[in-house]
Amino acid sequence: MAQIPDSLQGIEILKRGSVQTQKNGDDVLEKADYVITSFDSGTVVVPRFRFYTPTSETLPNILAETSPIPIFIHTIDVDTSKPIKDIKPPLSLPITLAELLPYIIALLVIAGLGWLFYYVWNKRRKGESILPEAPKRPAHEVALEALRSLDSEHLWQRGKIKEHYSQLTDIVRMYIERRFDVMAMEMVTDEILASREISSLEKMSGSR
Repeated sequence: MAQIPDSLQGIEILKRGSVQTQKNGDDVLEKADYVITSFDSGTVVVPRFRFYTPTSETLPNILAETSPIPIFIHTIDVDTSKPIKDIKPPLSLPITLAELLPYIIALLVIAGLGWLFYYVWNKRRKGESILPEAPKRPAHEVALEALRSLDSEHLWQRGKIKEHYSQLTDIVRMYIERRFDVMAMEMVTDEILASREISSLEKMSGSR
């Protein structure tokens, strides 16, 4: 078939169909469909096409030639009796969740960073630790652990009786301080017994 360019003097080729070959005796017929368009009104002419014999050692000869085909392009009919209407505005499409998701994630990240900045700044302003402190162990657990450690040292078996009872007294004082919030490590025994927290325990035990 003849080679047809994409543009033909005012005609644009939009789509080229596949070539279909048919045999009619010794003749071979080739057929293809084309979709064309034009962007201006008036007459356009499809130029002539030439079909050549297959190439050989000599120059090809013209086998056939088409005639020019005139085509008249019409514009859209306009009813001039009706008023002129304005151009329609662009259609608005609904916003989908997929389109909003990046903005939602960005807002959440910004809000989280803002809260973290305020949290750190407020903690530092108050002089508090940024990370939450671990809960304190119960006083009796700490005291029992210290008693087991003291027992494993076997001080009194080695003749260190004074050191043994000194550490035992410190363990008891530390238990009282942690359990009843009494400054027992800085008090003598009489002051500890006279403290309000300890004396109230004696009254409660005496009333039973």
